[in-house]
Amino acid sequence: MQTWRQLALFVCAVALGLVALHHPQSHDDIVDATQFSIAFFATLLTGEAVIFALTFSAASSWPSLRAIDSHIAFREWVLIGWFAALFTACGLLGDNAASATYGAHLFLLANIFGVFSFIQLFGLASIDGRNH
Repeated sequence: MQTWRQLALFVCAVALGLVALHHPQSHDDIVDATQFSIAFFATLLTGEAVIFALTFSAASSWPSLRAIDSHIAFREWVLIGWFAALFTACGLLGDNAASATYGAHLFLLANIFGVFSFIQLFGLASIDGRNH
């Protein structure tokens, strides 16, 4: 499943790159979209941290952190968020609308992965999730 997620992430990132190259947005639209996306990204990240902190116990039957990570797509989520920030910042600082638009699009993709990750972690945090 992890390979499938990574392939989907790659395909979506390439498709969004093509959209950004052919339809760059205005500076104001990019900033507005990015601010909203970052707020949502941070909310999801905080929610995951709270759920994990409240439910994780070394004595529980949870799998290893690596297994949890592979189940909830946390690395993919944070990686795409990092690329989003990188492309947005470079685009805004370098006055490159295509790069900034791509970054804004990647933030949307990161938020999709973030919601998936949040739902998966919430499932693991339940009694049934910890016992499997």
